[in-house]
Amino acid sequence: MSNITRCLLDEGRFALFLDRRMASFCVTLSLVIGCLTIIPGFKNRHTGFTLPEMTVSVFLLSLVMLLTVGAFIPGLKISRQAEESIASQREIVLSYEKLFAELELMDRLSVTTMDGGLSYLSHRSYSGTNPVLDPTEMTVFGFSSLRSVWKKFVVLRLRDRRLLKREYPYAGGSVLARVNSDDLLNVADSPGREEKVFARDIEEFKAGTVGLSRLEIRLRSVNRGARTPEACDVTFQIAMRGTNG
Repeated sequence: MSNITRCLLDEGRFALFLDRRMASFCVTLSLVIGCLTIIPGFKNRHTGFTLPEMTVSVFLLSLVMLLTVGAFIPGLKISRQAEESIASQREIVLSYEKLFAELELMDRLSVTTMDGGLSYLSHRSYSGTNPVLDPTEMTVFGFSSLRSVWKKFVVLRLRDRRLLKREYPYAGGSVLARVNSDDLLNVADSPGREEKVFARDIEEFKAGTVGLSRLEIRLRSVNRGARTPEACDVTFQIAMRGTNG
């Protein structure tokens, strides 16, 4: 969670910046009003302004407008940068939340990883149109999970700066299986298969096992449409269940 917190925008800094600018504007406006009130004959007079009074008024008004524009243009620039930063952070946070919800109940024996890809069994219902995987593309183990009935294979694949998700039905019930490492690339990229966009603007997606019971995932998001693209990185680990979990 520390990486996510590091990516979040410091909105308080922007608010403080605008507060200081507004305070400067208010002080300047007060000085203008004060100067006008000390001009001889300005109060309680129903005739027009003299030329010196008009000159002073125009000068002070121009000064106020200059300070006002100078106060808000940097604020608008910071606001635009904040929106661009939030766009990349939004994809990371949403991806993290969806991945955590998907992976928290997986079994470690069903996990297969590759560069930019990941597959695992899921207990959630399958409602797509993809066919069942060929038996030669997966390894079926000779034992079952005690608490889960597996219904589909989920395959995540980074392609064209998008994290794509494919699902394949699984009819093995509680019997554990996984996609073969040598076949995962074909399963993830074979044409004519239904897939959905899981997250956008993802520059990097890496998954790997840490020890026997943890899966580590690294995500990097960059908003390339921004004037000054900024990267947001998240690395987190998920404890995987064992065959007796």
